Amino acid sequence: NVTFVRGIASCGQTINGPQEAAHMILQDTFLDIVKELGYSASCEDARQVFVPTPANVTTTLHEPYTVAATCSEVKKQVANAHSSNSIPILTGGDHCLAIGSVSGSAQRFPELCVLWFGAHGDINTPETSPSGNMHGVPLSILLGRATPVGFEQFDFKCLSADRVGWIGLREVDDAEEALMKELKMDDVAFRMEDLNKRGIRDLTTSILKKINPNCDRPVHISFDIGGLDPMDAPSTGMTVPMGTRIHEALEMIHIVRETGCLVSLDIVEVNPQMDNHNAVATTIANARSVILEALGQLQK
Repeated sequence: NVTFVRGIASCGQTINGPQEAAHMILQDTFLDIVKELGYSASCEDARQVFVPTPANVTTTLHEPYTVAATCSEVKKQVANAHSSNSIPILTGGDHCLAIGSVSGSAQRFPELCVLWFGAHGDINTPETSPSGNMHGVPLSILLGRATPVGFEQFDFKCLSADRVGWIGLREVDDAEEALMKELKMDDVAFRMEDLNKRGIRDLTTSILKKINPNCDRPVHISFDIGGLDPMDAPSTGMTVPMGTRIHEALEMIHIVRETGCLVSLDIVEVNPQMDNHNAVATTIANARSVILEALGQLQK
């Protein structure tokens, strides 16, 4: 069984549009393909829960109270999917929602490992974030290194530093670099120069050996479509040139899936409002390919 959690939210950033992606990716024709491949597929909406920041609270973060409340709902839906022996796939939507999806999977699998695919480190803290966008801080929250205002009543800390690795990085802030080194994570924070030198198979297997050395821990892939090269994902809010190509990303997913440890997936930051119709179609098609590869049914 597969449960698509539709992330109908863009609360972690100032760019509008990611909230429209889930319904476009998960159109009936695509769900029919999933079902024809032998899966029972259902969809649950994770809508934005607006909670205004109190007037007496000073913060540089964008809508932290709304993000916390929305991620709490995502966490519940992902945990419920696992309880029903269904594979949860968060589709959308802002990457801040991974706070909810990862913690929801970790509720079911406390030893959860995460492969974070994207151009950015997403491990800023409220104090170091240059933009204030909440999609730049999820890993610091999941690692327990930050509790932004609005998050005090929620329990999202669920990861240890030895169970997280990155692929596709090409814009990492100095403070993120410093935190990666402090937590001894910098040896599995792979940049594009690493990919170009070593290839996607070597990087993926290196990460898995570090975060899941005995191949006995469940793995979550958090896939930011902006980690792809803009040729393959032009319709996203923060395109960064010279990224991972779609065939490399699909091979990465294939390698993880072949371990038998993949238990959940995010496919986020598709933005149908960015660029033209053809660009949107390309981005959505590649997002669907990511989902199908994760399900083990992509036709070569």
